[in-house]
Amino acid sequence: MSSVHVAKETVPGFVAGNGTIGTTESLLTTLSLPVHKGILVKAMAGNSGTIMVGVPGNSVNGFILEAGESTPVIPVESTDSLAIVGSAVGQAYSWFKV
Repeated sequence: MSSVHVAKETVPGFVAGNGTIGTTESLLTTLSLPVHKGILVKAMAGNSGTIMVGVPGNSVNGFILEAGESTPVIPVESTDSLAIVGSAVGQAYSWFKV
């Protein structure tokens, strides 16, 4: 009988943050931290509009999040690799890197 080896897949830890965004694009965070697997971004449930998450300078062509939605884990190398913009002022979001 052959055996199957399952690799342990963990990361040394994760960092989380949150904020609010308006209609001017901004980096997701000004922290420049290495990312092991990726970053997940969630639009908070009480938002009145959408949040767009993408690459700096072109976030409007990225993931569009309605209130309460989240992105999949986005495989980027650094926390400052993503930008965010809202469809209205005061759109809240949270994020974490793994």
